[in-house]
Amino acid sequence: MRAKTLWTLVTTFFMAMSLASCGGDDDDTPNDPGNPSTGTEGLDKESQEIIEKYADYRLWIGRWNYTGPNTYRPDWLFFPDGTVMRDEVGSSDTFGSWQYNKESNMLTTTLNWTWEITIQTPTAWTGITPGGNTFSYARGWWSDPNDELLIGTWIGEENNVSLTFTADGRCIIEDESGKETLDYSTTTEHSVYWTGYREYAVMRDIFLDKGEDTYDHLDIDQLDGYRLVVEDASYHEELVDTYIYSTFVE
Repeated sequence: MRAKTLWTLVTTFFMAMSLASCGGDDDDTPNDPGNPSTGTEGLDKESQEIIEKYADYRLWIGRWNYTGPNTYRPDWLFFPDGTVMRDEVGSSDTFGSWQYNKESNMLTTTLNWTWEITIQTPTAWTGITPGGNTFSYARGWWSDPNDELLIGTWIGEENNVSLTFTADGRCIIEDESGKETLDYSTTTEHSVYWTGYREYAVMRDIFLDKGEDTYDHLDIDQLDGYRLVVEDASYHEELVDTYIYSTFVE
């Protein structure tokens, strides 16, 4: 049976709310049109500024695993603060900085790796190094601890729900039945590194305040610049939903 949507998990009384009550939430939002091209319309100024900060390179943020024939080539983690980590079997992890030039399609690092990007999709890319070698990568699993990556609107990949997180701690949940706003907070418990799988695990949670000291506790299975995967921790069955950042949804 298909997993329940987050809309069902968060609350059951949303569907009984009138659209008039939803209008009250809109009245609390500053009347600032924002920039529709980056999904900032209707959001508060701080949220808009955060979204704009990552707009040109959000798609790169996350883990990229090498998919070529030589398995000893490094994988890469591009962090939102401009830090890059080279993850290579048999070598120590190396940190540096990275930059993407949208006009020249050049992706550069301070770790002696540079690519001219020839193919780019939300989940894969191919680049040619200055020496003429071609390398291809696929988006891997990563859960980033940076709260700013949450800010903006996420569209359900397999459900009719959208989630909008704002910088002032509001989560606006909407589907065809209407919308409602809850306060939210996040926690980062700790990070773990499994050498057998060469994966970094950042234990992340979202708490949605339903009032009267009642919360929904959502585990973040994945968070990068493109994808948000959450699992409801209040149920024993597997209840997982995937959301795509709105600027990458046609």
